[in-house]
Amino acid sequence: MNKRLIIIRFKNKMMTPREYIAFSKEILLKLESFHPVFKNLFGWGTEPTSKSIFNKDKSNFEEIVFSQIADPELAYINRDEADKTMHLDSYSRSHYGNSYSNIEKVDDGRVTVNITCGSNEKEVGNFFIELPTAELSEFGDLHFVSKLFKLCLEFFETPIYGVVITEDFRRRVRKSEFSYWIGLINYFSSKDLFNTLPSSTIKEHFLNGTLFYLDAKIDFSENEEMVNRALQIRDLLGEKGHLV
Repeated sequence: MNKRLIIIRFKNKMMTPREYIAFSKEILLKLESFHPVFKNLFGWGTEPTSKSIFNKDKSNFEEIVFSQIADPELAYINRDEADKTMHLDSYSRSHYGNSYSNIEKVDDGRVTVNITCGSNEKEVGNFFIELPTAELSEFGDLHFVSKLFKLCLEFFETPIYGVVITEDFRRRVRKSEFSYWIGLINYFSSKDLFNTLPSSTIKEHFLNGTLFYLDAKIDFSENEEMVNRALQIRDLLGEKGHLV
């Protein structure tokens, strides 16, 4: 299955587990309001047996996610320096991370949301959505996906980079010396990039950067014209230092 992804990198902010869990809950509630596919998400956790269902009112959200993000092998930072256990008000040198899905099987229309951030040492947090590929035609509509992409960028105080892309497309356009890929819809936290892009590019100023599209429609089939256009933009932006 060729996964369809929204990927966002953002400036990380140090968080306690309590703050990370509240931030994650806020994101999921906003996604719920955007489309029904995001309703009734469950938490995956890190083990096959750690999948847990949230109450409809999410009254058990903090309790479940806390148990899912706790890593017994990590030494957490507490006021009591001898205490290395994770508490709600601890800090961590590693990011907290968890994934949430509506159903288990990809072929049945699964959507997955992952939120990874909160370390007191790492500069960049990560967010992605694996979009459903079954029966939901709106997820193949440019206006709809663009609206969702913009909503996701707005979750973060300082988004650095964002892209709508498939796994196969990413494999075809990536270059080892570049940190970022050019996808079907793209965001970079640079207003100067707007004037660097070819004049024929569909582009707009958004937040504190530039958002642009490969085409006037979303095409997840990865035709050669789209790939070549992405490669041309990749080489242009790479030459100008925007992809490192």
